[in-house]
Amino acid sequence: MFEANEVIHVICRLRNTGNSPLEFQLPDPTQSGCEALTLNPGDIREYTWRLSPEAPGECKSKIDENLLAASITAAYDRLCASGYDLLDPPGRRNGQAALLLAIETQSLLRTQGLATELTGGLLLLDRPQPHAWLQLPDGGALDPWLYLVLRRHPDFLLPLDLAPEPEVYLGGHEGRRIGWPDCPEGSLAPPLSYPAETLACELSYPHRPLFNPDNLLAAIRTLAFVILFFTALGFLAPGGGALAAYLAYAIFLLARQGRGFMQLWSWRSIWGRRFALEAILLHTAALTILFAADTVLPQTAYILLWMSNRIGLALSFPCKKVRR
Repeated sequence: MFEANEVIHVICRLRNTGNSPLEFQLPDPTQSGCEALTLNPGDIREYTWRLSPEAPGECKSKIDENLLAASITAAYDRLCASGYDLLDPPGRRNGQAALLLAIETQSLLRTQGLATELTGGLLLLDRPQPHAWLQLPDGGALDPWLYLVLRRHPDFLLPLDLAPEPEVYLGGHEGRRIGWPDCPEGSLAPPLSYPAETLACELSYPHRPLFNPDNLLAAIRTLAFVILFFTALGFLAPGGGALAAYLAYAIFLLARQGRGFMQLWSWRSIWGRRFALEAILLHTAALTILFAADTVLPQTAYILLWMSNRIGLALSFPCKKVRR
């Protein structure tokens, strides 16, 4: 994951795959202003930015949360009618899903007499992901996409040791995003200026050490669950090394995601605690196997809760499900 104070270098390769020239404003590589750019069909241009994440959104908006939430839900329902998916196409983190939802929400808020400003930038997940959100008149931030994603998948940001409630995004944000420098009215920095099928933008970022904490956690998790699998099948004896390997994984996981887990548990909505309890039951079920306990109660409880969580939330969202 990207640390909150980490400076990243973003390389954006623009490619016009359409049949006509594209003209728009683009923040220049020095961030000192904006550059008028014409990209002819077939042209490829490369730009590099050195960017730092914004500080956490401490300026919580005073605008009625019910109005903001209702507008986001109405915008989502409208887009669903045309086959909208809350995530971008698999393998293409181009920010188009967030952009479409932000634009539709902005349109609905305008009819309510609330003017907002569309903002483009990067959301710092496991890698920089193009993103779009709205700036409210009082300086707060409104992120329709993450508001809905977290309602549908409460532990979506848990790998980043974060589990903010969806309502955080009705006026604030998590402090892990980069906004492009301001440009003239009507323009956004790529890849959000034009539909992805017309203007393709590929992002790269600094090489991260092979043995960074996230890769190490993934390796330990794989080892722990492989050992758990063979122990459950009877090929490995419970206890001893198998138990030690899983406990090492659990301790490292707690160190990396413990704060986010506590945030999830403290949600005002019951769904946060249900997903936190799901994680507890998963590890309890695993330890039951590794201790050779004569019970299947934790495993049964985990399966039932897992199914209940996903069925319950899926019924609230008729569109396609959120996938990681």
